[in-house]
Amino acid sequence: MKTRSAWSAPARERGGKRRNTEEEGGEEQQQQPGSDRLVCTPAMRAIFDALDLGRQFPSTTPLPLHAYFHSLLYFLHSLPTPLFRPPTHPYVDGADLTAWCQQSFLELPQAQYSLLLYLLVCWREAIKAGGTSVEELSGMAAEAVMQRDADAQYSECGPITPREMMEHCLRSTEF
Repeated sequence: MKTRSAWSAPARERGGKRRNTEEEGGEEQQQQPGSDRLVCTPAMRAIFDALDLGRQFPSTTPLPLHAYFHSLLYFLHSLPTPLFRPPTHPYVDGADLTAWCQQSFLELPQAQYSLLLYLLVCWREAIKAGGTSVEELSGMAAEAVMQRDADAQYSECGPITPREMMEHCLRSTEF
């Protein structure tokens, strides 16, 4: 018997809400708590169900690539603790942003450090393939891995926002 994982726990069980709007095609969707942008669509639900139940992904009607991409962001945002916590040392205006980001990553446990680097590589590939833009992805990715508003400034980060940090990491060849 399979147990429920974070993949299959409906958003409503974690405080999420359902919405059904005309501009979204009238489909019922589950909104991730704490974010106005992360919504679990029926295609994403099919991905989570396939992962939870060990089934094949639909092959007769393939799911759109962006559904897999957004499923990963949704999952990261639903983790009980953020993948990336704010660094212990704030960024200072004029400092080397790449060095600051690298130092912040090095503060992570090895598994989280590796996962974050793997995600950056995958996200860059999605950008190259035209699946999204750096500008669009940086906000969603920052919110997913930090579980914070991407555009707010936090005292732990200094004058830089999570979105700015993620955008820099996605554009840099140093990560």
